[in-house]
Amino acid sequence: MTGYLATAYAGLGQKDVALRIAKGAVNACPISSDSIDSVNCIDALAAVYAMTGDPESALNELAKIVILPGGPTYGDLRFNPGWDKLRQDSRFATLLNQAAIPRL
Repeated sequence: MTGYLATAYAGLGQKDVALRIAKGAVNACPISSDSIDSVNCIDALAAVYAMTGDPESALNELAKIVILPGGPTYGDLRFNPGWDKLRQDSRFATLLNQAAIPRL
């Protein structure tokens, strides 16, 4: 839920609030303790970074979760307009290829 709130604030141009909420969610739910919800929190943080003009950080966060179950799918990365600002980066193509690999 906090991911939606964080992306809403990012969409409203309130970068600091959006990042505070998204980072707080990631810190409260580390992968080591919750491998399901933590992926969603990291995905939301990546989306906030992408929306607020920090593609480097967005790509770093996506790289953490792209191969995990529940991580972003090939379809999401390929067609979601939220990732448009990242598509010109060669690292995004690598992430897209990783997302195409079936996860067990």
